[in-house]
Amino acid sequence: MEIKSYKKCSNNRYEVSLSNGEKYKIYDDLILKYELLINKNINNKRLEELLDENKLYDAYYQAISYIAYKMRSKKEIKDYLKKKDYSTYDIAYTIDKLVENGYINDEKYTKAFVFDSLNLSSKGPKKIKNELIKAGVSNIYIDKELDNIDYNIWEERIDKIISKKSKTNKDSLLVFKKKLKEFLIKEGYDTEMINQKVSNINFNTDDIFLKEANKVWNKLSIKEKDDVLKYKFKNKMYLKGFTQEQINKFLEEVE
Repeated sequence: MEIKSYKKCSNNRYEVSLSNGEKYKIYDDLILKYELLINKNINNKRLEELLDENKLYDAYYQAISYIAYKMRSKKEIKDYLKKKDYSTYDIAYTIDKLVENGYINDEKYTKAFVFDSLNLSSKGPKKIKNELIKAGVSNIYIDKELDNIDYNIWEERIDKIISKKSKTNKDSLLVFKKKLKEFLIKEGYDTEMINQKVSNINFNTDDIFLKEANKVWNKLSIKEKDDVLKYKFKNKMYLKGFTQEQINKFLEEVE
């Protein structure tokens, strides 16, 4: 077979047209390596070798493009290339080359992940660790990084979450605490720390109660009357976590 023409493409590649009508996008480094500009004749064996090596370049540059958006762990790169249907050999070769060139470093990845989690999210230590484990990072790197974080940092983060959520709270104190606990557990904070912080929360919910009570009462009173109205009102307000004292006081005032 003979190479008939070259056409420049993106990503350092040329479309190589052969005399048999076949076309391939080949990286310029390989065109030089195989001296295709000098010797334009190529047999099947040489073409097969060229295409195999070209696929390695493809895998490598696909990975580089994937890394360009954000740092990736070794496992994330492997999983990404598997989805692209690259062979085990192609993936192993690419990973080794990325490590060699400094594009993959799970220790640095861990540092960056923890830094971003602390500055751009509300994640606690357990959630951070679980996400890093899922990304295939060694426990050695994870524990080393998390152990460097002072215990007070996690307490301060919980305090900020409590402060932020209390400003937009529309629930009773009981429900607020319940939802807050569920959120903090989901975010991966220590259970003992959560219980300690949540048990200390105490703020006046009279305004919240009054607003919610009026809304529930007005809605129910459209269809219900007298004892049925009171029964359904009490039931709904109990479910929202408000106290019997608050509810009875409201009903007295309404009457």
